[in-house]
Amino acid sequence: MKKNILKEIKKAASVDARKRKDLRYLATLAFLVKNGFLKTNQDVLKFYRPRISVSDAIWAGENVEPRILEVLPAAILRLKRRFIIETDVLELIHGAVAALQEAGTTGIDFFNIPFKKYSQWMNLPLTDRRTKTISQKKVMKSFRLSPAAIKSLQKLSAQLDLSSTETLEKILMNKN
Repeated sequence: MKKNILKEIKKAASVDARKRKDLRYLATLAFLVKNGFLKTNQDVLKFYRPRISVSDAIWAGENVEPRILEVLPAAILRLKRRFIIETDVLELIHGAVAALQEAGTTGIDFFNIPFKKYSQWMNLPLTDRRTKTISQKKVMKSFRLSPAAIKSLQKLSAQLDLSSTETLEKILMNKN
């Protein structure tokens, strides 16, 4: 009985070791590490690719490293152009990505990972400083102000050495 269990453990370890050498796993992990979603002590950056396949990432998350599935919806939403999204996996990821995009507090589970757990990755600062977190993204709004209000805003902006938008933000944030 003990020999049988030991034999099964050795076989599982062998299969796991083979999967950890798979290029789909290594490229996905390298991509997520380089972009700041994950950290690892493995030297995987030599396998980095600027674009990765979503189906490869799902395979790596299901077969080797479950953390990949946890960060995948946020990574897809924040780095859309860097993913190759195949039509066969589009339905798998659509619900989770749409729930994140709505920025609500509830959403569907993604590969049995609760919404709350994978949504936290939306506010992670990434290594690419150009990619803003959802809480930092600016929203375009337009207002019609009277000429007197514009003159006052410009005068205050010049005094504070800020743009008109920064001045309005500062005024509004200090009111709360």
